[in-house]
Amino acid sequence: MKIQARFILFFTLLVILMNGVAFYLFHSSQRTIDDYHTSFERFIVLNEISQQTNTVYEAMNTYLTARTQEELTAYATERKILSQEKEELLDTVKNEGNDQLVTNYENMIESFLLECDITVQAFQRQEINQYSGHLNEAAQTSAFIQETTLTLINSELTDYRTFYNKMDQKSSYLQWMGISLFVSMILFSLLMAFWFSRGIT
Repeated sequence: MKIQARFILFFTLLVILMNGVAFYLFHSSQRTIDDYHTSFERFIVLNEISQQTNTVYEAMNTYLTARTQEELTAYATERKILSQEKEELLDTVKNEGNDQLVTNYENMIESFLLECDITVQAFQRQEINQYSGHLNEAAQTSAFIQETTLTLINSELTDYRTFYNKMDQKSSYLQWMGISLFVSMILFSLLMAFWFSRGIT
């Protein structure tokens, strides 16, 4: 084989090898980033739902105290936000491992919103006994939501630890892979140099 052909073959193999490694590292890094982003999004959604539940309950109590249209509108706005955040559970938090728990969590939020609405309606009709009973139900359901939020966050933390350990193992693997690739490239270059020298001589 002519020396020019050997150079072309060598650099072609070198380019293919380097591009292959670069693609693998990029793909691996992108998957890690996506997994981290998904895990972080779950924490955010759960925290927002927990805080928004408290906000809705406080907005309802403010309306029951102030009895103004402005406070009623504020309650309706906060209620709508919580309802929208509840829908995010399906896309962000729910998976095979927590399917039943998230379904129950979803139902709790729905029950909480319903109890709040019934409380407001009973208050507007001046049905004191009914209004008081549903207000207590709303408070209890809100407490259950907070407890379940903590359970889900603890579950996410467990999953995150597993993810972190895998990421640490992958980092070590990539480090050894980089070292092995570096050594392999040196050996490959020496082999090619020997091959070229034989062609020249």
